[in-house]
Amino acid sequence: MATSILSRLCNKVRLQLTYTPVSCLFFKGSVSSRNASCSRLIREALSDFEDTEFQPLRIREYALGRSFSRAYVDTIQYLEDKSGKVLDIMEAREIMKKSDGVVTKRVSFKSMFEDGFRSLELNIEGKKCSDPSLQFVTDAFIVGFLEEKDFHEECLRCIHRIPETIDRPIEDEESYICTLLANHLFSRLTIRLSGDHYFLTNVHHDKFCVCPCMKCGETIRYRNTGIGSENLWYGRPDIMVFTMEGGCCNIILAEESSIAKDEEDETENHIIETDFISTTLRKNETIERVVAQTITYSIYQRVQQLKKGKNLPEVLFIPTIVTSSDYFDIYMYDTQNDILLRNKGDPIPLWDRHKTSADGHYGESLKLSNILKIWMTLNHSILQPKLSADEIQSLKGTCDFLNHFSKECLNQIEKTVSIQQNFYGFQETELDVPSVPLRQKFFQYNNEEQ
Repeated sequence: MATSILSRLCNKVRLQLTYTPVSCLFFKGSVSSRNASCSRLIREALSDFEDTEFQPLRIREYALGRSFSRAYVDTIQYLEDKSGKVLDIMEAREIMKKSDGVVTKRVSFKSMFEDGFRSLELNIEGKKCSDPSLQFVTDAFIVGFLEEKDFHEECLRCIHRIPETIDRPIEDEESYICTLLANHLFSRLTIRLSGDHYFLTNVHHDKFCVCPCMKCGETIRYRNTGIGSENLWYGRPDIMVFTMEGGCCNIILAEESSIAKDEEDETENHIIETDFISTTLRKNETIERVVAQTITYSIYQRVQQLKKGKNLPEVLFIPTIVTSSDYFDIYMYDTQNDILLRNKGDPIPLWDRHKTSADGHYGESLKLSNILKIWMTLNHSILQPKLSADEIQSLKGTCDFLNHFSKECLNQIEKTVSIQQNFYGFQETELDVPSVPLRQKFFQYNNEEQ
């Protein structure tokens, strides 16, 4: 019965996601040829797939009661020596000078999202998943994105060709990029059975009533909504994407800019890999904002899971995506086990650049194998990323965040964390916390609306 209902819903979704005649020019052919083309795209993406490893991050210091954009969260790579002792950056460097080993734990994206890969492989074989919800989000991905990949790709290339026309100048490049990514990428990788399944924060409100690609004519959705708690952190994500089963993912846009090479080690607090692509995705202020938002949203989702019980699937690792026009990072936080993960090494590229002719000109196309990573991350409520019991045990507590909170403090955070329009900030005061190996800052109300 559930399968037949979802099948009918898929047909309904197929009609809802049908584009205007302009976009249809990008994908012609019969249903069978479209299915064959989509299967080919999935096969190629899986063939080209390069696994991404996640590594744990540790929080050394933090300040509570601030908005995401002003968050203070000192985060470093989690490091151990051979005996399992947790190391700070300076300790690790001294050990490495002596040629002794310094290690960090790692987990595989493929192992965390096994169900997503299984569903895609079954599709290639012309088979269906036994889990109707998993089959539904796979069908929605194919209908909502793959069947019109060329069209969405052409619209997204506008990110790199910001128009400077006299009659329609682009005054806010950040909103321009954010709108294109929201409308032609993130929202096309998910589906919600009722209501809007994405919106942009009011920070970008009224910048573009319709999509600035000037091809699709889609109306852009905005909402004056934030998330968080004055007892933790709070603010408004750039993009919120909703999925089935009560799932939701918040997305942060970070503009790209150069970081001097001699600043990277200091900025990143990183020691195992230091050859990062210059991008604001790894600047201190970006990392602080993203970590605060990731933890806040994960706690919110955990509270909702406990409130709604069986009506909301239990997902331990709740993700946040931070993106620029060319790269993205995935952060995930497990509130229950205090584990904060991020993809190791360089940020993940959105684009695959290649020579298009003998004269050396380069073209660009979406790197579909990495778009699969975004699709799985956005649909985490269905795909339910998970680690083995041994991996959980090994990583448990590596974030070193929640163990510094009293039970009363945690209860207050859980009671107050919510999605709402307005938050009221605090004035900073210092509070010494005995026997706590980090400096905590708390705040008092100043009645300033955020």
